[in-house]
Amino acid sequence: MILNGRNVEKLEALKRELVLSGCEVLTLPFDVRDREAMKLALDSLQEEWKNIDVLINNAGLVIGLDKEHEGSLDEWDVVIDTNIKGLLAMTRMVVPGMVERQCGHIINIGSVLCNESSSQSIVRRTENRPC
Repeated sequence: MILNGRNVEKLEALKRELVLSGCEVLTLPFDVRDREAMKLALDSLQEEWKNIDVLINNAGLVIGLDKEHEGSLDEWDVVIDTNIKGLLAMTRMVVPGMVERQCGHIINIGSVLCNESSSQSIVRRTENRPC
């Protein structure tokens, strides 16, 4: 199993736990927003790790829970670069090997936050407040 994330300490803690249960684990710490680091990490894989059969995209970042009209465009860029573009880039870099081997699965896990709404994000229209 190959683990990726930004936080090396968390990756190593998870690796220790998985190794105790009998898994072979390799950690590749990098930020999925950094395509060059992603490419370097994947290109550096030793032969026994190169054939990725299952890709689980689970990168998720939540910042900028301000009201839409007060939100930070810079924060939105970070979230989109992580949650969407990072997923697409990782998929793009792994899928060619799957296609070549005619074998592979991709699982994309979305944040539960997309199912939630905060009171700040809801615009309420009442009879006393015409648009």
